[in-house]
Amino acid sequence: MGVWSRRWWASLAGLIGLCVSGCATDEAARVDIEVDGRTLTSPVSHLVVFLQQGDGQLRSVAAQVVDLASTRASLSAAVVPFTLRPSGGLTAPALVFVVACEGAATCSADPLDTPDCQCPARVGYGGAFVERIDGPLKLSVLLSAVDAGCDADGDLLPACTRGGLSTRCCDALDDAVRVRVDDCHDQAPSPGCEGPGCDTRAAHPLKPAELPLGAFESQAQADRHARWCEDGLDNDCRAEPDVRCATRDEDGDGVEARLDCDDQDRTRYPGNLEICGDGIDQDCDGRDVGCDGDGDGFFAGDDCDDSDPGRFPGNPEVCGDGIDQDCNGVDLRCLTNDLDGDGFSCPFNLPWDSHACPGDARLDCDDLDAGRYPGAPERCGDGIDQDCDGVDRPCPPDDADGDGFPASTDCDDTDPTRFPGAPERCGDGIDQSCDGADVSCRDDLDRDGYPRGYGDCDDDDVRVHPGAVELCNGRDDDCDRIVDEGN
Repeated sequence: MGVWSRRWWASLAGLIGLCVSGCATDEAARVDIEVDGRTLTSPVSHLVVFLQQGDGQLRSVAAQVVDLASTRASLSAAVVPFTLRPSGGLTAPALVFVVACEGAATCSADPLDTPDCQCPARVGYGGAFVERIDGPLKLSVLLSAVDAGCDADGDLLPACTRGGLSTRCCDALDDAVRVRVDDCHDQAPSPGCEGPGCDTRAAHPLKPAELPLGAFESQAQADRHARWCEDGLDNDCRAEPDVRCATRDEDGDGVEARLDCDDQDRTRYPGNLEICGDGIDQDCDGRDVGCDGDGDGFFAGDDCDDSDPGRFPGNPEVCGDGIDQDCNGVDLRCLTNDLDGDGFSCPFNLPWDSHACPGDARLDCDDLDAGRYPGAPERCGDGIDQDCDGVDRPCPPDDADGDGFPASTDCDDTDPTRFPGAPERCGDGIDQSCDGADVSCRDDLDRDGYPRGYGDCDDDDVRVHPGAVELCNGRDDDCDRIVDEGN
């Protein structure tokens, strides 16, 4: 097998491999093509293969020159098979268009012109189109002779129609191929014409999308726009108006249209002074800023109370006055001898003291834990002295799971979550409360898994239920009748 001459362009999203039959096959996305040129009477030395994938602005296009002499393949002798391997898989719809050339063909290396190919004489062409792709493709391309007058500008794309009338140049092509290769600007350059729009080779239906102002997603697209805009050509032959150049400044505000959020309004441009609360984005940052009603330096959208200059984010907080000065949602609690708020005090000298007064039945043995104070409910065997008597109460010897209930009264003495009166988790098929049945979730209003009356102390708040994390917020989050324990 001969070696293919390969020339790839960075702006193309198409071919990564193109070879004659005999190349190693794999499971990668591929297009197998059989090119039949046996009806052509003129000798063919080169082929130009175009591939277009996708549609709209995201379509990708590529072109490849194939030197038949280097492959020892002859179109006049037999059908020649090729394989195309697109990068990143195949994208539907897909068009393959093959041009047979007499003499060496070339393609431009300029990524903005791609695909832009030429050959000394076009002797035939053919194509295939698929709307859907389900796995590897197998296509047959029959080459038909072409008249030189069918490609006046030499871009290898035929003029199937001129002035709305058929040129008969594309009669051998399928309808789906014909409408996709019809060159909308097929005319020879006018003598002496200079500047944009003179060379119609810049316009044919296998060019990348001609994008309007604001539709750029890459530098290549922006550069291509600068080359094509206002050149008087429909460069991608999609029957769209010639796009306006992005360097225009329609409203005369000194900012190019491509950078201006509204090029029809000279009061709106990047860097303009913003007027608060008028619903207009004067500085083009994507939003209108709110006004500062209380003059505290914070706009209404950021201030928790725009009528009170003493309340704004970052303001020093005054503890215990019931007012949220720093807009964090809570008032700061002042340090007291009852820091955990369980009703039992423990005097301390410095804020970093241990806040513990063990050994005195009147004082809190741990003033940093609202679940520990003299007389608090004691939980057996958990290693914590809840009632401040100096010891943890051991569980009964016949209480194997340590839930405080002996085996004689416990319905499952191997599971500490199952005991008489335990919170009942609905719909799990387990009888946690030892009453003989699981409970339905029908009455679980907040859908936290625990219905009211079965352990949920607030069935309107999904954050409050048995087993929830106890937070330092002044409420019983885990429904164990102790507030803020462990905090």
